[in-house]
Amino acid sequence: MKEDDLDYLAVRAKNLESLTVIGCNRKRLPCNLPTTLKFLHFANNSHLSDDALDDLADKLPKLEKLVIVGNALKQLPKNLPSSLKKLIVNNNQIEELSDKVIDQFPKLTLLDMRNKKLKKPPMTGDPLSGSLRVETTGNSIPNSAPMSVNLNAQIKKELAYLKK
Repeated sequence: MKEDDLDYLAVRAKNLESLTVIGCNRKRLPCNLPTTLKFLHFANNSHLSDDALDDLADKLPKLEKLVIVGNALKQLPKNLPSSLKKLIVNNNQIEELSDKVIDQFPKLTLLDMRNKKLKKPPMTGDPLSGSLRVETTGNSIPNSAPMSVNLNAQIKKELAYLKK
């Protein structure tokens, strides 16, 4: 499907809540996506530029799940919506994340950063803000075991220890 064809379809889907675009070698998202979109799966588009997904907070304010897997991205998109509950960006080329990346998404329950080139794990933000699972296995984080963390479980252990 050509880029113009998907743009044409996206403009006409006024109440679209879910969009999956896999292996189309797109350079960008379709133009004028409806603001009703809650789930975006954009995978294996090797020609995607690093800034193609910037400013989704303005374009897709209701987005809850973003899957951008295997796109060769070198950085996390800027200005993602705070409504995100699941952010899955594994199998890209991202080496660094801001120390405050998790704080940007108060509703986040899953941050999946597996099989990347991360050199340090993302900071965990405020663990009391909810249940957050961070997946970083398959990265080249020095002096660190593969990390799969459920912060809620850690908090429960600490509270149980304090009750003793």
